[in-house]
Amino acid sequence: MSRWLLFHCGERRCALPVAGVLRVAPVVAASPLPRAPEWVEGIAAYGRAIVPQIALGALIGEPEEGGLVMVAQSGAGPVALRVDAIDRVIDLVEPTEGRPCGDGIVIGTVRRGRFDLALLDLSRLAIPVAALPPVTAADWDETHETIEAGTDRHGVPRDLICAVEGGFIALPLARVLSVERAGVTLALSDTAGRPGAGGPAAMAVTVALTRGRAVLGVAQVLGPRQPGTPGYHDATLLDCDGLEPADGLPVTGGQDQPGLSTRVMYLLGAGDRLALLPASKALFVGAIDHWCPLPGGDHGPDGMVPLGGAILPALDLGRLFGDAVCARPMAMALDARGTSWAVACDSISERHGRIEGRPMTLDGLATLGQARIAEGLVPVLDADRLVLPGQAS
Repeated sequence: MSRWLLFHCGERRCALPVAGVLRVAPVVAASPLPRAPEWVEGIAAYGRAIVPQIALGALIGEPEEGGLVMVAQSGAGPVALRVDAIDRVIDLVEPTEGRPCGDGIVIGTVRRGRFDLALLDLSRLAIPVAALPPVTAADWDETHETIEAGTDRHGVPRDLICAVEGGFIALPLARVLSVERAGVTLALSDTAGRPGAGGPAAMAVTVALTRGRAVLGVAQVLGPRQPGTPGYHDATLLDCDGLEPADGLPVTGGQDQPGLSTRVMYLLGAGDRLALLPASKALFVGAIDHWCPLPGGDHGPDGMVPLGGAILPALDLGRLFGDAVCARPMAMALDARGTSWAVACDSISERHGRIEGRPMTLDGLATLGQARIAEGLVPVLDADRLVLPGQAS
């Protein structure tokens, strides 16, 4: 026997395990999130939580939607489910076999009195982000009035510039899936995107193909740039669909190597502001093709971004230094005490350095100390103490 919360969604009676329900509240207006499925109404704030709001009826085939939400744990993290009414808590024997439907979250039905109850398993819920249209070199013709992929109305830079064997390459930003520390088996690519003879790569850039994905080994990621600008370095723009598909992702995930006096870190830039992050706290990097701003200023995240197949709360790196929030082309997902969130920035590259000093808070910025690199003495962010504003315990 287990305890389930009974509720109504249109004409259908459903139930969720009580243990996964966080709160019940009146529905609030959600900020739309482009490229999300139709049943995702947007993102909304419930208490201190910023969560995707889901039209449960649209997900399981019931057209009516009510004025209540249940915030519950799911396979996509906490979500708010819009429902018609909350009934009561009941004890049920879970079925050994179910009839999946509605994106797989309905695991079966049980008879309760005169009604059938649909039992939901939200651990099966995922929120996919729709793929952008394919991008080729022809899309960057400056005579085009509008480019839908890799840029937006704010003029976000279009191509990711990387240093490789023999020069520089440019990758359409809309095709970039992740930027991670490379494993020892990944060779440095040449300017045609093929494995070269220049030794192992420092970073791995994964790009989407029409069929599959490709992994490029690069020496350094210089950041997104506009074609024709000095920072573009006359880079060779690669046609991603001409690259060799990869079956797996040969990266190690950026763990620090024990016993070394220096640490692998990522240098994040926002305007003229710089900060370092230990590689062991970085999850992945992706392009920001949509930024959904959130109200609240210093009392919550600056926005939400679709990143790595999830919708993450994000902080603007510039605002951490006291600057105004502005459009950024990239974001790094971090692990902060087991919670994933993102820092939006202008550039990301790998550095090696030794942390000096002691942990401290500098003008509200939580740091592990500082590290001296080629750019100077740069603060090292403490991801575990750099909690979202308004969420400090």
